[in-house]
Order: sequence, then structure tokens, then C-alpha cells
Amino acid sequence: MFFTVYVPKDRQLKKIINIGDVAGLRKFLKGKRPVDIAELFIDLSLQEQIFIVKSIPLDVSAAVVQELSYAQQAEIFQVLDDQAVRSLLLKISADDLVDLLAELSVEERERLLRLSSEKQGEMRSLLDFPEDTAGGLMTTEFVTVKATTTAEEAIELVRYWANRVETVAYAYVTSEEDKLIGVVSLRQLVISDPKAQVREFMFAPVIKCFPETHQEIVAQILQKYDFVALPVVDHEDKLLGLVTIDDVIDVIIEEATEDLSRLSGTEPLDEPYLQSTVKKMVQKRVGWLLVLFVTASFTSSILKHFEDMLEAVVVLAFFIPLLIDTGGNTGSQSAALLIRALGVGEASTKDLARIIWREVRVGIAMGSLLGIGSAILAYVLGGNMLVGITVGIALLLVVIMAAVIGAFLPMVAYKLKMDPAVVAGPFITTLVDSLGLLVYFSLALWIMGM
Repeated sequence: MFFTVYVPKDRQLKKIINIGDVAGLRKFLKGKRPVDIAELFIDLSLQEQIFIVKSIPLDVSAAVVQELSYAQQAEIFQVLDDQAVRSLLLKISADDLVDLLAELSVEERERLLRLSSEKQGEMRSLLDFPEDTAGGLMTTEFVTVKATTTAEEAIELVRYWANRVETVAYAYVTSEEDKLIGVVSLRQLVISDPKAQVREFMFAPVIKCFPETHQEIVAQILQKYDFVALPVVDHEDKLLGLVTIDDVIDVIIEEATEDLSRLSGTEPLDEPYLQSTVKKMVQKRVGWLLVLFVTASFTSSILKHFEDMLEAVVVLAFFIPLLIDTGGNTGSQSAALLIRALGVGEASTKDLARIIWREVRVGIAMGSLLGIGSAILAYVLGGNMLVGITVGIALLLVVIMAAVIGAFLPMVAYKLKMDPAVVAGPFITTLVDSLGLLVYFSLALWIMGM
């Protein structure tokens, strides 16, 4: 019986690279998309990555580099010689290069700007805009036509610019003063009478934004209108650039990653998890742990303060985990819902009163159900009616309080121009734990006469 020995693909690739087999490498990568090739870089050394970049066609190489993290791109550009870097830069759009430049040291930034001489002016102008705004996201490559241009002429313009701009989904109609006055889709151009002028079938007024518009607002506009690109104009309506849907998808992923990280009590990583050093991981996580450690110490102080009560009625201690876990989970639920609502534009700070009242009612409904259940459980386990009443009312109040705090703090953070996720997750849980214990023991003192 004969057996076929299976060799993992990553080992095949490393073998090809180690013997310097360019033809074998191109055959191995044939048919793979740039994003799939970029994924292979995770398990390769920098020198192995450089071999691939130098061995494959320039167009494919540039597309692969664009799929890498900024940290990986920076490492590759540092090692490549000036001529190789210049060739790659010519194939990468200016807006993507600007995103990379924002992550580099001053020396490396100036080197890349110098080597991208044809795009240097455009890139420097884009660097003037904050990276989380429409100006920081936009590409300055787009197709424009005049209102008197015919559909036939416009199609020829689109065909000419197709390989020179990022998207040809739309052609933007400008006046003689270069002001944006309309937009026409490629579909509309194709189905219209070839001799008809663009002004006869263009869409106006145009949905647009300004360079200082925040990236989250841009994402909301594109989602609302199902656009694949959004024009960016100055305050005189002159077209400056476009924010394309691929950039917005990156923004959505970035924002979701940041929110998820901060909800978990950590700062988002700047590179893929497996490529982050232990030192970087510690730096990103230890800060929040120290903050939470300090705030959690208040819980210990509260328990210490009510030590005598716990010694007198030991059964009260049995329900502390139930109270603080339920409160923490309730607060996290409210925070998660509010952060999402703020992120997609379903809520704003002017809705604060409505939101708080809604959370109070939700808290009362959920707290009543859980309170009755916990009161019965406390009575069965403790055999004391007063303990059952104390636990039930405490759980009701803790759930209401947690629901309100979980909604209120993200709203305050949003009003202060902070990321709402910063105050969510473990921070809210720790705060609710401390306040929940105060409520619990204060009720016990009052109800049980201790």
C-alpha cells in the first residue's frame, strides 16, 4: 500500500523561498488574490516577505502590500531600496499612503514623501486632515464631467480614467467654477440616450459632506443611501475628493475593534494579535487592569465596613455574588445597546431624558422578575423571611440602578467627545458592584433592624 505524504502549504512556500525559486513561487501563488497572499505573510519572516514582494509582478505586489497592517508595510518599506519603494508607491493610491504615513516616524514619513514625488503634494494636503475625518479618508482621484457633456462623451471619459482613479461608479458634474452641481451613475450613463446632455438626467442636489465630517457620520450617510462613494466638498461646494465604501468598511471594522477592546477593558492592538509582542500586549492591557484594581478595592472596603453584619447574619454573604453579577451584567447590556445606538445614529445626547426613563422602566420590569425569584431563593436557603425581602428588594434596586448607569455613562462620554466604550464593560461593572453592595447592606440595616 502506498501513502501520499502531505506537506502543509506554509512549509511548501518556505521551501520555495529558501531555495530562491522565483518561477516556483509564481506558480504557487498563481490564482490567489492579494488578500490571500497577504495572509500568508503572518507565518513568514521579514526577509521571506521581501522575497515575495520582489518576485511577483509589481501590480500584484502593490496590492498585497496594501492588504498588510501598517506595521508590516512600514517594515517592508524600511528594508526595500529606494527604487523598489518608488515603484510600489506609484501603484498605491494617495489616500492609502496617507493612512500609512500617519503611523510612521518623521524620518520614514519624509523618505516616503520624497520617493513618491508625483503624489507628494497630494499626500501632504491630505495629511492636513485628521485621520478620523472625511478629509483623512478621501481619495482625490475621481471622474468629473460638465453639465453639457453628452452621455456618449461621458462614457469615453470614464473609460479613459477607469484605470487611473479608485472608482468609476459615479461621474460628478461640476460647473464652470468647478462647483459640484450633480452626480450621475455609470448605469445611468449607459442606459441614457448617447446624445443627451448629462444635465438632463443627473441627480441633484448631491448628498455630500465636508472634510471635517467625522468618519462615523460618513459611514452612516453611505449606509443610509446605499452609496459606494460620497463626495467631499469645501465650503464653496468645490469637489475635493471621495470617500469610498472600502475605506468606510475599514472604519467600521476599526471602530468595532476599538469598542470590543474597550468593552473588555483593554486598548486595541495596532497590529494582528499573533504579531504583537508580549511587551506591547502588556502595555495595552495593564493600564485598565490597574484602574479596575483601584476601583475594585472600594468593594473590599465596603465589605470590610459591614464585617460585623456579615458575621451576625452569615446568610447575607451567600447572595453577594448573585447581586453584583446581575447588576454588572445589566449595566453591560445597557451600555452595549447605547454604544451601538450612538454609533449608528439611532440615539443622541438630546434623547438623554427619554433614554433614562426607558431604562428605568426596563430595569423595573427585569428587576421585579429577578427580585421575586431571588427573594424566594433567599427564603428557601436562609429560612428567614426578612432575608428574602432584603435580597429581593436589593436586586430590584440594583438592576434599575445598573440599567440607568449603563446608559447614562456612555451618553456622558459621547457628550464629552470621548469614546463611549471607554466607560463601558469592566468599568461599569466595577462601579455597579460597589454601589450594589452599599444598597444591599443599607437595606439589610433598615429592614432587619441591625
